[in-house]
Amino acid sequence: MSRHAITPREPEKYLCWVGYDRGADSYFIYVSRHMKTDERQKIIGENDGHCVYHAGTTPGEIDSVETLATMLAPYADLPAKMFQTLRDDRLRESASSVKAVAPANKEVEARGRNYVRQGES
Repeated sequence: MSRHAITPREPEKYLCWVGYDRGADSYFIYVSRHMKTDERQKIIGENDGHCVYHAGTTPGEIDSVETLATMLAPYADLPAKMFQTLRDDRLRESASSVKAVAPANKEVEARGRNYVRQGES
């Protein structure tokens, strides 16, 4: 998964992140309010820090950077250089694979974590 901070239209009010989630095979957007605290780190304001917009959580929900930019538009403009960065993230995430140990102890290419039977190393 990749994650990049984006400067919001109202930086005093919001924080924005975008990225690519291989598990959901989707780009994602996360926008939250700033969390304000006092000198004792007590949160000031009942809605501070809360998520106000989150998209890209279901498989294939945001399938292109252009769609992501359109959905992000009410909160931030996606910088031109971020279009290619996100495309590269998707290519890198999609191409990454790890060796896994199959039940017959043959190595196979698999997406995800290393799988080894218990007791083996």
